[in-house]
Amino acid sequence: MKLPNRITWEKRSYFERRLLKQILAHHVGQIWYLEILIPEVRASDFIGRKFVTKNQYIEYLQELGIEFFQSDQGLCYAKISKGDATYALSLDSGDFKQFVMLRIYEKFGKAMDDRQLKTIAVACRAKALFGEDKRNVYIRTAPIDPTNPFEGIEIDLGNDQGECVRITKNSIEVDQPSVLFLRPQNLLPLPKPADSGDILKLFDYINVDGNEQRLTLLSFVINALLPEGPYPLLILTGQEGSGKTSATEFLSSVIDPRTGVNRAMNQNERELAISASRSHLMTFDNLSGIRFNISDFLCRLSTGGTFEIRRLYTDTDVLEINFSKPVIMNSIVDLVSKPDLAQRTYILELTSLSEKNRKTKSELKKSFVEDQPVIFRGICEAIQMGLQMRKVTKLLKPPRMADCAKFAASASPAFGSTPDAVVKAMEKVQDNQRLYIASVDPVFQAVQSLMEKVTEWDGTATELYNLLGETFSADGIPRPSNWPKTVENFSKDLNRLQGNLLGMGIKYEKERTAKSRTIRLSRASSITKLVEEYARVSIA
Repeated sequence: MKLPNRITWEKRSYFERRLLKQILAHHVGQIWYLEILIPEVRASDFIGRKFVTKNQYIEYLQELGIEFFQSDQGLCYAKISKGDATYALSLDSGDFKQFVMLRIYEKFGKAMDDRQLKTIAVACRAKALFGEDKRNVYIRTAPIDPTNPFEGIEIDLGNDQGECVRITKNSIEVDQPSVLFLRPQNLLPLPKPADSGDILKLFDYINVDGNEQRLTLLSFVINALLPEGPYPLLILTGQEGSGKTSATEFLSSVIDPRTGVNRAMNQNERELAISASRSHLMTFDNLSGIRFNISDFLCRLSTGGTFEIRRLYTDTDVLEINFSKPVIMNSIVDLVSKPDLAQRTYILELTSLSEKNRKTKSELKKSFVEDQPVIFRGICEAIQMGLQMRKVTKLLKPPRMADCAKFAASASPAFGSTPDAVVKAMEKVQDNQRLYIASVDPVFQAVQSLMEKVTEWDGTATELYNLLGETFSADGIPRPSNWPKTVENFSKDLNRLQGNLLGMGIKYEKERTAKSRTIRLSRASSITKLVEEYARVSIA
């Protein structure tokens, strides 16, 4: 038998060495031949060695009780147990890879590289995709009955015992969950609720003045813990020293505590969607502005929408994620300028602390940790009240975000208030934001100025655009830089401002015929506005 020339190991290319290693691993019987090619290798190092295959790894994972399944949205998960806790991990997540690495190392004493991990992840994903097991997974909060989310909810405490708080119309109890929760790596535990609660102790740590703002904040908190949206967005504003960052941390600690609360807002929609898929509550700290595309993203995130994310390393595969999330932001400046975002947002102004009432951050945290179980119990009691009273609470004139307003009105006795007062408080906060937008939007100001002179106007969008443009010239005022450049953009602005105009008593209507498209502006009567303002809520 003619043997090949002896070539030293160092002179071989990377790919040759890798190929020879693979042959060496899978064909142990050919060691004698490879010794000729690789003088540095000896057969005695490999004879009798046991090699673990991919299937053996997966079989071992299943022996540990791990189940592979997919959700209704086609996402793949593993159901795992750690101590007394049972929860889900996404097969695409780094959390699952770390779990596999740890278990394989404990069993076989072997560390796995990225290539082996990817191979095992692909095999696990195949078991999930082609298996018959389908179930829903939830982050932090879930309905007891998915077909009727207001029959009761479960809130994942995130502790090592795998416990949750189950809230029904008749009870609040700590128990093992009946659903499967997803536990991302950044999730932190909630405290077990105390025997008695006081939701108003939350204001010992958040400097919100005025009954309207306090009721609005409580309305946001209880809605944020519901398992399904729509969810309102919350913006905390105030001067330096008003505790905006601390308030964001405290609110997150009673809704969805996790690491990385005080983070900046990513300007990439794909990254934001991925971040939203890994937590129940999103928080952003110290913002200086919101771009228009991010404003639209937040609107969809509030009321629910489908977010398309292109899978990495592919050209055509798109992952569709459908969800709705509550959001908390804080800033020293006014963030909202678009009416559609303003209608979904509660903007609360925090007051600055006096030097006498200032405490160090460590003192505040220590005190908050002591009061957190009492506050959380108070939140649970408010949610229970909302579940009990929701069916009998009727809104005669529902405001924007009507679902949130209805549930908050149902829970109002737990706030020490009434349904009417809660809804009026939420409307007052949104009206203030509407007035701010009116003060900075040139189209709104121009239309309002026109309707102060006439009671009704009819015509086309082009005629109105030219008329309002001529008004600037007649008054000797230059057109604002953000005045729409075309009639098409002007029409879009009118459609966007329709709700704000109506809130100020100006009715905007469109009429379309075979020959033309016209618009009509008219002033609403003061009697109608008065009825709409006070005839809001009743209890059946």
